[in-house]
Amino acid sequence: MAETAAAGLAATADNANGANRSSAALVVLSNGSKLIPEGTARRIADSGWELSVGGKRLMVRDADLWFSEAALPLPEGLMTRLQPLPVSLVLPDGGRLEAQLMDIRLEQGAVWMHWHRNESEREVRISDSGLAGLELILRAPGVPRLPTPEHKPSLSMAPAAANQAGPVNAAAPVEAQANAVGLIVLDDGGTLTSDTTPQQLSDGSWHVTVNGHTQVLTAEQVWLVETDTMPPVALVAADPPVPMSVALPRGQRLSGELLTAYVDSNVFWGRWRRGNREFSLHIAARGVAGVDCKMRSPRLTELAAGPVGTDRLPLLRNDADLDAFLDAQLRSDGKVVERHLFADFDAWQHCTADTRGTDVAFQLAHRLGLALIDLTAVDPSPSALSSLSPDTARRCRMVPLRIRQNLIAVATDNPTDNEALSIVDFVTGRRVVLLLAHSAAVHAALTRCYDRVEDSALLKSLTLSAESAEEDNEKTVRENERLAHQQPIVQLVSALIEDAARRRASDIHIRPRAEDFEVLLRIDGGLLPVRTFAKPLLRAVVSRIKIIAGMNIAEHRLPQDGRIAFPFEGVDIDIRVSVLPSVNGESIVMRLLNSRDGLRSLAQIGFNPQDEAIFRDLLARSHGMILVTGPTGCGKSTTLYSALLEARKQDVNIITVEDPVEYHIPDVTQIQINTSIGFSFATTLRNILRHDPDVVMLGEIRDRESAEIAVESALTGHLLLSTLHTNSAATTITRLIDLGVEAFLLRSTLLGVLAQRLARRNCRQCMEPERFDPYIRATLGVGENEVFYRGIGCRHCSGTGVHGRTAVYELMTVNSDIRKLIVSNVDGDAIHAAAVANGMVPITERALALARAGVISLREAYRIRVE
Repeated sequence: MAETAAAGLAATADNANGANRSSAALVVLSNGSKLIPEGTARRIADSGWELSVGGKRLMVRDADLWFSEAALPLPEGLMTRLQPLPVSLVLPDGGRLEAQLMDIRLEQGAVWMHWHRNESEREVRISDSGLAGLELILRAPGVPRLPTPEHKPSLSMAPAAANQAGPVNAAAPVEAQANAVGLIVLDDGGTLTSDTTPQQLSDGSWHVTVNGHTQVLTAEQVWLVETDTMPPVALVAADPPVPMSVALPRGQRLSGELLTAYVDSNVFWGRWRRGNREFSLHIAARGVAGVDCKMRSPRLTELAAGPVGTDRLPLLRNDADLDAFLDAQLRSDGKVVERHLFADFDAWQHCTADTRGTDVAFQLAHRLGLALIDLTAVDPSPSALSSLSPDTARRCRMVPLRIRQNLIAVATDNPTDNEALSIVDFVTGRRVVLLLAHSAAVHAALTRCYDRVEDSALLKSLTLSAESAEEDNEKTVRENERLAHQQPIVQLVSALIEDAARRRASDIHIRPRAEDFEVLLRIDGGLLPVRTFAKPLLRAVVSRIKIIAGMNIAEHRLPQDGRIAFPFEGVDIDIRVSVLPSVNGESIVMRLLNSRDGLRSLAQIGFNPQDEAIFRDLLARSHGMILVTGPTGCGKSTTLYSALLEARKQDVNIITVEDPVEYHIPDVTQIQINTSIGFSFATTLRNILRHDPDVVMLGEIRDRESAEIAVESALTGHLLLSTLHTNSAATTITRLIDLGVEAFLLRSTLLGVLAQRLARRNCRQCMEPERFDPYIRATLGVGENEVFYRGIGCRHCSGTGVHGRTAVYELMTVNSDIRKLIVSNVDGDAIHAAAVANGMVPITERALALARAGVISLREAYRIRVE
C-alpha cells in the first residue's frame, strides 16, 4: 500500500534547501514539504498522483500537490522560442526558483508551464489552490530587452485541446464591437485609450482611433494592447480563474483574473477578466521584464476538510497541547491534528483580555490553515530560543517554541511574511511550523525571552544592578552623566533614532512604567510598541537624550524642551524633544522632522486637479486670509509649508511666526516665538507688519488678540496664512466670531478655508475584503453589496495593515453667497450647505470615495467622518 503524502513526509523533505541548487526536479506539498522525487509523477485516476521518494511510493491528492516539476524528454517538431521570458516562482516557505519561461497554459484546476532551469527543460504544474497569483512586469521606458540566451532552448506548448484559444490571427483582424474601448501601453511608458477596438494588421502593426484621430502604431511601438474583442474560438477557463496583475512601465498596475494564456517568441497572449468585463490581452514579449508567480503559505493538509467543521481551528492552550500538536505532525498515521485540539472563535477570544484584531487573526488562520496558540500559557524551550538571535527574532517577530527532530514550532502574528519565514528556515536549518498568536502576546514573549537577557548583559557592562534606585543628589547626577557617555548607551540611543527614521516614524515615545520602560514609535498615526527595557536603564537613556538635546540632566522635577540635529543617510533630522516628569520616572517624546520627507510640494499634498487649481488661485491673491483647519496631527503644518513653497515662486517677501519653527526654508524669514521673554505671537505680528512683508504665515490663531491682528494683517494688503483648530470648514467662521472677530471684517478678509484630516492608507501588499459592523455601513449609507478592503498586516507595513497616509479634505472658497451668511449670529449649517452648493465636497464624502477605491478602509472613513 502506498503511503499518504500527508503523513511522515518530514524525513523526505530534508533536501529542501538543496533543491534550489540541485538539477533534480522538485515537488511542493500544501503542508510546506519539499520533495525530490525519482522520476516523473504518475497520474492515478482523476484526483491523485503517485510519487517515488526515497524508494517509497507516496500517494498525493490533487488538493495536496501544489507544485510539481519534472525533467522532460524533448519531443520532435518543437517551436523555437527566440526570446524566453524570465520567470520567478516564490515557494510557500519563501524560497525562490528562477527560470526561463517558454510556454504557459491554463486548464481547470492547474497552471502548466514549460521552462528552462538548471540546464534542462522542465514541465511544471501549479495547482490553482496553491497559486496566490501571477504578475507580468513590463520593462521601464528605454530599458533594452534581455539578450537571447546562448542555449536557445526549444520547447513548445503541448498540443492544445480543440477548444483552447491560440493567438489572434494577425492576417484576419477581428471586427470592432460597438462601444468597445481599447487600452494601449507604448514602449515609452505612455498609455492611450482607443475610441474603438484596436485592430491588428497583417504586418503586426495596430490600427487605432484616439480622440477621433486615426493612426497606425508599429509593432515596435506597442507593448500592451487590451481589447474587448472576443476570440474566434472558445476558451478553456481556469476554475477558479488565476489572479493576475500587470505592472506597467510607469508604476501603474492592472489587476484581473487570467482565463487562458499563450506564449511564443513575439507575444504573450491571454484572455482575462477585469472588473465585470472580459478582455483580450496582447503583450509584446520584448516588453516583458519577467513573470512573477507567488504560491500561498503552507496549510495543514487535513485542516480544510477536518472532521470538526470549517468554523473551528486547532487552538493550543498550554504546553501539553503544543507537544501533542507537534507529535501529530511527526506521526505517520495521516492524522495531522487531534480532534480535541479544535476550538471555535469564542474560545480564541477568551485567550486575551484585548480582543482587538482577534476576528482578523481567526480569519487569517482559517484561510492559511494554521493553528492558533495562546502564547501566554506556553513556555518556550531554551534550545528553541537559542536557535534565533534576539535581533533576528525581533526583526522577524517570531518566537521559537519547540524543536522536534527536523521541525521547529514558531509563534508569530504575521504568518504572511515569507521573507521572515525564509530567514528562520535558513538560520535554524529546520522546517518551520507556523502558529498564529495575538500581536500583544508575541510582543510580550519577545520581551520576556530576549529583551531581559540583553538588558542583563547591558546592566552588567554599565556596572548597574537590577535593583538600582533613582536618587536625586549630586553623586547621582555625576553617575548619570557618566552613564550617558558610556558606549553601550550612546549606541542604544542612536540605534533607537535610526530605527525610527528608517521606519518612517514621526515620534519616538519612551514611556516609563512601574517595573520597566517601553519604547514605542508613532507610524502612520498609530503607536507601535518596539521593545521594553529594564527600569535601571531609564536614567542612563534619559540622561543621554538630555545631554544631546542641550537640557539640564540634574533637573527631574520640571518639564524640559530641547532639540537634536541627528545625521541620517546624508541629511540632518531635526528632532524636538519633550521631557515630562511622571510618577514612574521621566517620560520622553521625540518628534522627528525630516525635511527630505516632511516638505512637500503642493502637487504632493493630495489635491485633485480642480481643487489644486483653486488653491493655487487663492495663493496668488495679493491680500486676504487663507486658513487650514483640523485637529492636532492632521497635517496642517505640512499643508502650510507647501503653500509657502508655492508662494516663494513669486517675487515676494515672506515672513513666518512659528512656535516652533519645524522646517527651515531658504529665502523665507522665519521667527521663533519665545514667550518666556514676552515675545508672543501678538507682539511679533505687530512688529513684522512694519517689516514690509507680502506674505505672512502665522503658525496658529490661538486667542482673540492673535485673531484680530491676523485679520488686520489681511486688511492692510498682506496675504495671511494660518491654522485653526476646528472640525470643518464652515465651523471655522463661527469659531473666529466666537474669538471676537467682527463679522464685517471676516466678510472682507477671508478668502478660503481648507479643513483636512489624515487617513491611513491600506497596505497594498496585504489587502483583503473588509468586515465591519452593520452600524458603520448604516451610518455612512453604503449599499449592502458594496465591497471594501483593508490591510491585514505584513512585513511591508510592520503588521499594521496600513502604509502611509493621505489627506482627506474639504476646500471652501468664500464667494458672494457665503459672505451674505457671515453675520454675528452665523449659522454654520447654512454656510456648509452653501459651500456644498458651490462645489465643495465634504470630508465624509471624500473619505467614502477613497474607501470605495480601496485606498483606505471603510472603518478608517468612519473614523475621520465629520457629522
